Amino acid sequence: MKVGVRKNQEALCKFYLIRPQHGTCTSHAVKRLISMNGVEEVHVTEGDYGFIVRAKPAASKPIAVQNSPQKMKWKVSEVVSYARYKK
Repeated sequence: MKVGVRKNQEALCKFYLIRPQHGTCTSHAVKRLISMNGVEEVHVTEGDYGFIVRAKPAASKPIAVQNSPQKMKWKVSEVVSYARYKK
């Protein structure tokens, strides 16, 4: 069943896969990410990426995390969702 398909292939939301620098404080990073404009959810993951961020379609790439006082260098990848399916 399709849910939330937008007209003209307009994006529903964006996901950012974020790989933080080794030793990054998880709670500090989550607070920083969730406070950014357009961010709706932050998920802490295991594996290659440490965080998955769900944002509104108009949200810009969270570059602010790369310019933190600690000079953290985070790898950020962007994925755009055009349709959502639910069971």
